[in-house]
Amino acid sequence: MKDPTEKTDETFSDTGLVIVAGGGGSRFGGRKNKLLVTFEGAPVILHSLRRFAPLLPCQQTIVVVSKDLRKELIPLIEHEDFFRWIKLVEGGSERQDSVFAGLKALPSTCVIAAIHDAARPRMGIDLLTACVQSARLRGSGVAAIPVRDTTKLVDQSGDVIKTLDRDALRATETPQVFDRALITTAYQEIISRGITVTDDAQAVELTGGKVHLVLHAGDNRKITFQSDL
Repeated sequence: MKDPTEKTDETFSDTGLVIVAGGGGSRFGGRKNKLLVTFEGAPVILHSLRRFAPLLPCQQTIVVVSKDLRKELIPLIEHEDFFRWIKLVEGGSERQDSVFAGLKALPSTCVIAAIHDAARPRMGIDLLTACVQSARLRGSGVAAIPVRDTTKLVDQSGDVIKTLDRDALRATETPQVFDRALITTAYQEIISRGITVTDDAQAVELTGGKVHLVLHAGDNRKITFQSDL
């Protein structure tokens, strides 16, 4: 891994990385946190963190974790080259609380904030680069894929209201990258209003901001259930 003190690549020099690893993974099942499960020879979270190693130098890499995961994570990563360049921050009760904690921990010099779920260990560097570049130009860059299946809007009883136009539908993923001030202000507002969001883009949407999607065709699947491994 290259020395983060060498400013040879300015692609991420204004960018702070917030890697969210604070969830309990209740849908995954089993006794072990899904981020600690071995996947292709290493724990899932280690794969995710190693993805970011080539991105240094950057403003700061924040890993948001729970108390329990922190105890188990440190022995796994303390011998990695990137360990001294990251900062562990305790997460909150909800994902949005964890993200907000990570955003607040970024240095004031950080212009762009890139948020990524540690449960997506196959994120491509090209995808993150495209999202960062979009955030610089448009204020946001959110990874997304087209919806390929026919999708129905249903009522509470499960009856179909209508079939949606799949050509106009996208499924969002992470990384989700924003102007740091934009996403921080958005989260501050929705948390103060008691609103719960399912992704970072929704926080920006609900506070009047515009979100630009970055379409890709790579393998960026999220590990939610054991079958996803």
